[in-house]
Amino acid sequence: MENIAVVGQVARDLVLLVPHLPEEGSSVPVRERRELPGGQGFGVASAAGRLGARATLVGVVGGDTVGDWLVEKARSDGIRVDHVVRREDSLSALVVNVVDDDERWRCLEDVPDGTLVTPGDVSAAGDALSRADAVVVQLRQPAETALAAAGCANGLVVLDGAPSGYRDRILAAADVVRLNRHDAESLGGRTVDSVAAAARVAGEVLARGPRLVAVTAPEATVFAHPDGAVVAPLHGDESEFLAALTLTTLRGLPVEEAAHVAVRAGARAA
Repeated sequence: MENIAVVGQVARDLVLLVPHLPEEGSSVPVRERRELPGGQGFGVASAAGRLGARATLVGVVGGDTVGDWLVEKARSDGIRVDHVVRREDSLSALVVNVVDDDERWRCLEDVPDGTLVTPGDVSAAGDALSRADAVVVQLRQPAETALAAAGCANGLVVLDGAPSGYRDRILAAADVVRLNRHDAESLGGRTVDSVAAAARVAGEVLARGPRLVAVTAPEATVFAHPDGAVVAPLHGDESEFLAALTLTTLRGLPVEEAAHVAVRAGARAA
């Protein structure tokens, strides 16, 4: 069984399903409300556990009842929570997603500074990170935190997103990088509106150190590796996709097979 450590956000997710998004100054009834544990850190750790790995989460919750609930939910999912830090002076992070019948969505995020993982939190989790077969780092955390987490790793280093700073150093430390369209545009400095554009950005990132780069284009996912590129369908759920891509890479699957396994995992959960 592989040991996967995930450094990333832990949040309460509130999903509101509505018939259509309201115009300014108007309202719509909520058809369905879903409250669940979330944040990309929690999501990837939970998905890794479902795929047969032993997952450790390095994240932060607030000193509120939501924080208690998030830790208990992680524990009930089989995630090791020894390195989930409680910040007693902070509220837990909240993410609100409003989704209409046409699958258009709006996202509202309340992520207090106190819920971000610090380099000190990473240092405290250093033993767990150094023993992990893979360390997944969510790059919506501070750049200093990402750099520290990658530096603790002795196994596979997987980055989720675009670094906000220390870009060359962080990318050089990575084995696998996943970029959504926004991340790819941020790193590449150009619009990613086609498979060809995604492939160009993926190739540029690959040249900076990783051995596998997955970039989401509007109609497909591009996987760049030293011997070429694989184009696969869109991958659906990001957490399931990234957990599956991490595990298939660890298990030594060829890139084309790993890509399609990961895409199927994301599609099943979407």
